[in-house]
Amino acid sequence: WSNCFVNEYGVAHGGASLGLNLRNEAGIPSNCMYRVLMDRCRSVKEVLAVCDTLPVMHHPSHNVFADASGALVATELTPEGSRVCQGSDEPCARATNHFCPGPWEGRDSGEPRHVENSKRRFANLGRLSGELPHTVEGMLTVVRDHAESGQVCQHGNDDMWSSAAYVAIPRRRTILMARGQPCEAEWFEVAL
Repeated sequence: WSNCFVNEYGVAHGGASLGLNLRNEAGIPSNCMYRVLMDRCRSVKEVLAVCDTLPVMHHPSHNVFADASGALVATELTPEGSRVCQGSDEPCARATNHFCPGPWEGRDSGEPRHVENSKRRFANLGRLSGELPHTVEGMLTVVRDHAESGQVCQHGNDDMWSSAAYVAIPRRRTILMARGQPCEAEWFEVAL
């Protein structure tokens, strides 16, 4: 699954699910966590503070958070805690369906071919971020990408299918959304 939100303060989120066979009964359900972040946070800094104090119960995720000031980070949220895996000092922040190098690397419970697919997409996203402008048009090109290795728009590769795509625009408090494969679907804007 994937999620995306932008709130009235310009905090935006986009993310992807991770597989980890672990549960924390003291944690908050992951989809409820996004509601807490959307309702309470006015900046990426506040998002990170909440994530540091409130673990998720199950269904970990790899997330990108941005705000209207331009702050941009990638995080992993798990029942064991959260961590920043790409900070604002890096050229891009990206999230796919596998754990980055760090404490949870290699603990993915997903099928190995799906994890490898995710790693190829992650590498391709890094390449694309160096080649394309960091604009709305550039992001729309990214989510429609069909590179030979690591295509972002999935059409059954390794049994992976793109079912939706989002481009959050924090400063405008809007999300561009496509229901279905982003290369074929009609895009529409969701605004506050």
